[in-house]
Amino acid sequence: QMFADKGLFDANLVAGWPAPLTQPTDTGKSLEERALAYLAANCSGCHHEGASYTGGGQTWIASPGVALSARGLVNVPNHNYPVAAGLGLTQGSAPLIEPGDPSGSLLVRRLQTDDHDLMMPPLGKNIVDVDGAKLVSDWVASMPPAP
Repeated sequence: QMFADKGLFDANLVAGWPAPLTQPTDTGKSLEERALAYLAANCSGCHHEGASYTGGGQTWIASPGVALSARGLVNVPNHNYPVAAGLGLTQGSAPLIEPGDPSGSLLVRRLQTDDHDLMMPPLGKNIVDVDGAKLVSDWVASMPPAP
């Protein structure tokens, strides 16, 4: 934005830019908005429309502006059994997000580990982002459990 304010970009280009992501620390925004912004910033490089898992199949979507119901994230069984088992999830098809249950959610568990075979994001991470993992965990905990 700084370069746009200095007039270094064509005004038409700047007008088409997406809105900035919510800061995960902005407690004036909803927990969901902050968690989704965190996931967009840290996961959408790989988890976006058209991306697929190495073994094939559509990946979940972390891109900003996508409705939660269209992300393939909540109550969707995963098929990455070795990762789930490696994280101590007894349920081989543990969902990426189990509403109301962060400890049973594969996504949360992958954010909370620094095991290089299991962690997310898989690159550029040497330690757990404790604040980010807590934000996502708190968001999952705040979701009403599925009936």
